[in-house]
Amino acid sequence: MDTSSRDALLFRLVFETRLRIGEAIGLYLDDLDLTRGDEHLTVLGKGERKKTVLLDDPALVVRLRKYLKNFDYTHGPLFQATRNGRGGALRYQSVCMSKMR
Repeated sequence: MDTSSRDALLFRLVFETRLRIGEAIGLYLDDLDLTRGDEHLTVLGKGERKKTVLLDDPALVVRLRKYLKNFDYTHGPLFQATRNGRGGALRYQSVCMSKMR
């Protein structure tokens, strides 16, 4: 999946769940549970509080499953940077700059 598809999914996730962008780019694969009928995220929110966010949009869940299917890793950040080749966590500045181009 290319970076524009990754970014489109990221912004769809933010829009549908009302997460802050920092919360969304801070998600790890372990924070995501796509068990059928109980799809949700566990997010470290403001004030370092954990919260559960239900994924009740079926189209978003389908896109997340498709995105994960294209991964070649099983742990780490949900949204990874590709530019540096290391696959580290996507940074806030990278997301903002990609939308300004």
